[in-house]
Amino acid sequence: MSLSKIYQLSSPNLWNLIDDDFGNSGGVYKLFSKKNEQRKPINRLLKTDINGILYIGKADSFVNRIITLQKVIHPTKYKSTNHSGGRRYNRNSRISDNYPYHSLYIELSQHNNPKERESEILNSYFQEFGEVPPLNANDQ
Repeated sequence: MSLSKIYQLSSPNLWNLIDDDFGNSGGVYKLFSKKNEQRKPINRLLKTDINGILYIGKADSFVNRIITLQKVIHPTKYKSTNHSGGRRYNRNSRISDNYPYHSLYIELSQHNNPKERESEILNSYFQEFGEVPPLNANDQ
């Protein structure tokens, strides 16, 4: 049975929460935003993504990968560029204005083959919405 959990990215004890729940395991994660306790929908090419997925990624170790994402997106505390989705988030201030750091959440889903599972989820997303999530897009 695989574990799936949601965390607020800005949580000050995020590392400990993920470590307690997942240890060194990994899988696939999805970044999304909430507004008024509800997921913020995103208009996509074919239809609206009511789950508001901003990014889909994989991790061999959730602890390491999610903390890397947190360090890249954090507005003031860290200066890291080791996450492509985080770099895209930072590249356009309108993104962080519309999806502020404190509104970001991650959903972690444990899986024994993260690369294969990420590929399946991205393909399924593309088939449903006609494009990949906005922070998965190719670098401009």
